[in-house]
Amino acid sequence: MDVKIKDIKIKHLPKNNTKAFEIYANIIPANNIICGKEVNFMELTFDEVSVIKRLLTRNTDESLKMIIKIFTDEKIENVFYYELIAFIKWLTKTIIEFQTKENELSVTDAKMLSAGIERLNMFGELNTKIQLAEQFGKLPSDIGKMTYVQVLQIMSYNSVKHQIQKELNK
Repeated sequence: MDVKIKDIKIKHLPKNNTKAFEIYANIIPANNIICGKEVNFMELTFDEVSVIKRLLTRNTDESLKMIIKIFTDEKIENVFYYELIAFIKWLTKTIIEFQTKENELSVTDAKMLSAGIERLNMFGELNTKIQLAEQFGKLPSDIGKMTYVQVLQIMSYNSVKHQIQKELNK
């Protein structure tokens, strides 16, 4: 998931059509600080992470501006290029790591696959929100307000519980 910056005005932005730009962007280490504020991924809600995932896949200047607005009131024009690239690298890496964990926790078996469970994939995170809302007698919007980590922990619990029940039913 490469992030490209085209027409955004950012402090100290090298010309992005040069080889120097590519080298500079590649050597910047990932960092979870934006506008002097340290971002803790563990505090983000399930809905915030869902929005960030969608925005990162769009990979447009406007989506980048929207991502920054989630974390700071600072205008993107006031963010230093180095800080922005480092932050987006960290955010992308973190999202990919958690998305991998989320995918591993999806409870599917041969019976569910033969029934056509994959047809629900088009609903994305809504599947998770509905499943957990039904489990806890809440609205899907209530699940969206939970932290992303809490939702992953519940998904992990449900996955282990499903595996144990499957073994007991053999």
